[in-house]
Amino acid sequence: FPFVEADIKNGPDKATGAMAVLVAMLYERFKAGRYPIALVSMDNCSKNGAKLRESVLTMAEEWKKQGFVDDDFITYVSDEKVVAFPWTMIDKITPQKYTRGGVPLHELPFTLIYIIFCFLTDITIAN
Repeated sequence: FPFVEADIKNGPDKATGAMAVLVAMLYERFKAGRYPIALVSMDNCSKNGAKLRESVLTMAEEWKKQGFVDDDFITYVSDEKVVAFPWTMIDKITPQKYTRGGVPLHELPFTLIYIIFCFLTDITIAN
């Protein structure tokens, strides 16, 4: 894709595509102290963590070839004890019987993250 090629050519300071922006943010985290992080894919596909890891590593390695990042950054993003890519299962179906404030969750305009938050906090089950 042309936008991916542009992101590779332009490096982390001029990232525009989602993957390049993600890797650019990882690069900033690396420079700030090499802090650990788990990147959780919300893609509803098999082995989503492995696919996200492959994409991150590809962008990082292409930036290394262009001279934007060094071997230390590649080591950082390659070490799954530091930058983890867990596999997840996403269930986007919300049963109608679950409510928040008496309103069925499927009628609320919230993101999946907020719905998960509701499940983990004060969700009630309608009678």
